[in-house]
Amino acid sequence: MDPQSRLLDLTDSERTFHKDMHGLSIDKGGSEILSGLTHEESVFYIECLHLRAANSDAVRGRDFDRWVGLDEKHEHARFRMIAADAEAKCASKSAS
Repeated sequence: MDPQSRLLDLTDSERTFHKDMHGLSIDKGGSEILSGLTHEESVFYIECLHLRAANSDAVRGRDFDRWVGLDEKHEHARFRMIAADAEAKCASKSAS
């Protein structure tokens, strides 16, 4: 598989934003993913974000429900990563 095909369809600024927000990871297969989601879920999620940015009514019905569920799953994973990072920073400070 071409390494570029494993990247999500993100601009450089979107990729930087998601990385900074603990929202972007690489799965065991080497594919870029949104935290807590599979590559396929991440592709769908990003497509919906882009559609919503272009037209707020573009994602409807079952697709909207799926996107909302994936958003919750992604945000929970992202918050867990932030909490783990904060705990590690606190532990390293107290060990100093």
